[in-house]
Amino acid sequence: MAGENNNLNEKNLKTAYFLETKKKYLKKFLFIFLVVFNLVAYPFLIYHYTVYFAQSKEMDGILEEMNQTSVEFNVINKINAPMPLNVGMAGIVPMADGKYNLICQVENLNRKWFVEVIKFKFISPTGFESKEYESFVLPEEEKLLIDFNEKVSGSVDQISCQTTQIKWQRTKVKNYKFLSLPQDFIFRDVQYVPGLSNADGAATQFKFINSTVYNLRDINLFVFLYEGNKIVGVERTFVGEMKSNQEKSIKIIWSNAYPFISLTVIKPEINIFDPLVFIDLPIIPEEKR
Repeated sequence: MAGENNNLNEKNLKTAYFLETKKKYLKKFLFIFLVVFNLVAYPFLIYHYTVYFAQSKEMDGILEEMNQTSVEFNVINKINAPMPLNVGMAGIVPMADGKYNLICQVENLNRKWFVEVIKFKFISPTGFESKEYESFVLPEEEKLLIDFNEKVSGSVDQISCQTTQIKWQRTKVKNYKFLSLPQDFIFRDVQYVPGLSNADGAATQFKFINSTVYNLRDINLFVFLYEGNKIVGVERTFVGEMKSNQEKSIKIIWSNAYPFISLTVIKPEINIFDPLVFIDLPIIPEEKR
């Protein structure tokens, strides 16, 4: 143990002697090291702080531009949003058996938007509520929503039409060519034959011609009878397939006699944005249309 202590004391003395004799050189070395370190470190720190502040200003500019762009997109979206669907007052058309046809005119003022789905029902303050129906409204179309053969409980004077869902779909420019398709149908030799009584039944007959270049299916024809400006009769007939330039004779039998009819109006209904109504045309997946 005594030998080990002597060795440690000797090493400590040598270390202390070295530090004491070399202190002057060690101080110089430490001073030179600190100077070199500062010469290297300070420019490095200055460079990185400069880059940081420059990037901070650039990021602030980007964030401000993004906020401005977001506001501009919101403005653009509001400008390009569809105008609301005009929903008119409901009307009633009495039938011979004490039931009613309930009607309501809607108008889509948008050319770039069509109502893919509109769900509606008729209600009254007396508690009457019809079932919910579904239809569509083409761009720039005026259309009558109709509930046929409805038995109304209570007063019919305050019946209104309530829309429960309106789903808009933007019209693609390439589909504008189809907008005039319903107007290209021809109705010829329209004739109204009044009945002597409700039991006899009046009739409307006409020829329907598909003058378009398309073979079509799923066409509804709505026939309206007017006495002056008032609709007194409304009926619907379904036409299956109609080839291009095909002609069909249509006959509507009315439940009422309607002796004084001043005008007969026929309005076709076909969803031109449903590819299934076009016969012999390839069905294109929605994502490619």
